[in-house]
Amino acid sequence: MSSDTLMSIVFGEYYKGVQEDPLHQNNGPEVDLYLLSVGLNPNDPDPKNKAWCMAFIYWCHWKAGITNLPRTGLVYKFYMESKNLNKVFTDTSQLQVGDIVMRLNPPHAGIVSRINGPNNIFYISGNTSKNGFSGDCYVDEHQLSLAVFTQYARYW
Repeated sequence: MSSDTLMSIVFGEYYKGVQEDPLHQNNGPEVDLYLLSVGLNPNDPDPKNKAWCMAFIYWCHWKAGITNLPRTGLVYKFYMESKNLNKVFTDTSQLQVGDIVMRLNPPHAGIVSRINGPNNIFYISGNTSKNGFSGDCYVDEHQLSLAVFTQYARYW
């Protein structure tokens, strides 16, 4: 299986300009779909209960027909379940477009979008900042910090 279908969906959401509506509430038409895909309640009044970076990743995989990854909105739970399935690796030389990158503290995750060299890797994630705007409200692409994102998983 290749990551082509997955990445088509990931880039589609990125180019669509998905963002929270209203900002800083972890809600919006697309965000609510991501949350529902992992069983989180978009109507929960507390935005802290609706962090959606992992939900974005799950939803993209699900839309691509990849259903063997843990169904959770929590990065640490995803990491632990993936580790138990022997899906986690730490060798950056193995990274490929479509892989999931994880930071465990504070928790955040994304999907590798481009590799332009060993230290020039990019990822797309949800519930993140955009173009210098503060607040974790967007789907956007960032350069990967290999010192911070140290755990990786592949399900495609």
